[in-house]
Amino acid sequence: MKKIAGVALVGALVLGAIVVAKSAPSLSLVMSEEGKVCMRLGELCDGRDTPDMSKAGAKFDECVDDMKQARKMSGEQAFARTRSCMEESKTCGAATGCVIGGVGVGAVGEMLKGFGSALSH
Repeated sequence: MKKIAGVALVGALVLGAIVVAKSAPSLSLVMSEEGKVCMRLGELCDGRDTPDMSKAGAKFDECVDDMKQARKMSGEQAFARTRSCMEESKTCGAATGCVIGGVGVGAVGEMLKGFGSALSH
């Protein structure tokens, strides 16, 4: 009986954390900009009413790491464009386009600048 009560308590805590995380406006105050982009991508592209919590944490962390790398490669302006576009997106396709058009094109632009600079030296 104690095991059942323990499992029920843990389940209630996890479920409560999900509900709080989805509805708490204060969560966005402590989340990184990259985390906000990943959260929005998850909201639009997950395709499920309830997330798979066994994989969600690892996927989110991987997304944040990838966004941090993309931000470094593309620059602040490109990342800001991505972030702004993501806020307005209503579909997964639009959100994906924001990432490609913002940090993706920004990174290509930075590479071309470096290429041009190397050729001129």
